[in-house]
Amino acid sequence: MGFLRVLRRISAAMAIAGLACVLYWTLVWYHYYDILPRSPQPAQGRVWALNMHGVTAYATREEQKRLDTPFYFAAFLVNFGIVGCAVTDSSFRKKMGWRPIEARPGLPHGPASG
Repeated sequence: MGFLRVLRRISAAMAIAGLACVLYWTLVWYHYYDILPRSPQPAQGRVWALNMHGVTAYATREEQKRLDTPFYFAAFLVNFGIVGCAVTDSSFRKKMGWRPIEARPGLPHGPASG
């Protein structure tokens, strides 16, 4: 299997994992929207304000991390996955004037003759 195929599969897996992170983030966001208090509660540690489409909910630091972490992972994975898939696409490489990854200089092309 060529380098291009491996890289493309890794990129696709990254994009899919990123979409799974987006799904998890969405579930956590809606859960927090329903259960978090709308006023700060310093005794419980709920002092971190979350702006949830015009509604301010107050969370603990751990709850805020639980909401932020999958969002950042999703952004990283989806963006790098999409860029990786685009860069490894042969028609995109041809349109950009790049050489194919499989055709490295000095290597024979096609079946070996002998």
